[in-house]
Amino acid sequence: MDRVSGLLNNGIIRKIAFLVNQRSTRYRKVALIGAKVPEKSILKAVSTINSRKVVAHNYLRNHERYNVWFTFKAETLDELYEGVEELMAKAEIRDFVVLPSKRVYKISYIKYDLENGVPRCPTRIEPVSVPTLEELGVDVSLALSLAMGIKAEKNPLGSLARRHGIGEGELLDLLHELAHKGVIRDWGAVLDGGRLGFVVNAMVVLRLPVERVVDICLEIVKRFEEVSHCVEREVAPGRWEYPAYFVTHARERKTIDLFVERVRDALRLEECLPLYSVANLRKARPIVM
Repeated sequence: MDRVSGLLNNGIIRKIAFLVNQRSTRYRKVALIGAKVPEKSILKAVSTINSRKVVAHNYLRNHERYNVWFTFKAETLDELYEGVEELMAKAEIRDFVVLPSKRVYKISYIKYDLENGVPRCPTRIEPVSVPTLEELGVDVSLALSLAMGIKAEKNPLGSLARRHGIGEGELLDLLHELAHKGVIRDWGAVLDGGRLGFVVNAMVVLRLPVERVVDICLEIVKRFEEVSHCVEREVAPGRWEYPAYFVTHARERKTIDLFVERVRDALRLEECLPLYSVANLRKARPIVM
């Protein structure tokens, strides 16, 4: 217990938590936004973008046109599009693409293979549909506590149960149910990959015929545990023709280059384009439900 507390205190472990599926919350509509931002305007634009709590991940990536990539959440698709338009106008960004999620195949906490310098994320294909917290009668405050993290103590779940006025056995049964139904995607210690030497990540976008998207995404999740995220998204004809992507991490860029080559050859893909992270533009990620 002292060792875990020490790792939490020095930041190697960011938190011990449960990864709650965003689709089970009030903000169940999520889109990835790619924006073209001149280098001289990045700091100002990012400050405006990050002022919204519904913006989570935000990265500067090495795409030749769209260099700022962030996620945006809303209750409905209409609100999502309206919110993005309003935010882009405020940030003075005119060229951008809005790519709503069509299907999430995998999102997990990253497990690091320190010996081989690659991530090992267990295969867990996400259900096509996920019930909401409201439908299951789960208090949002409890879900927030799970997502924000539990304490490093002898019986953290017992403490959590008491804090929310339920029995420990009731909480354990609920956690099993939420995991079974896809409301909880993953759980465990969230590590600071950079502190472990994993300083490179890439969002690898895939150019695929529409009829191959589902099969290819399922194969990626089943066959390649180096993948932490695999998502199918809407395209923007003429501007963004990649209907799916996956994310992977490594200590060196060469490792990812070789991995992308292996995936492309194994699945006979037309194009696998890795967009490498140049900078993490939002390290503190707000949780909204």
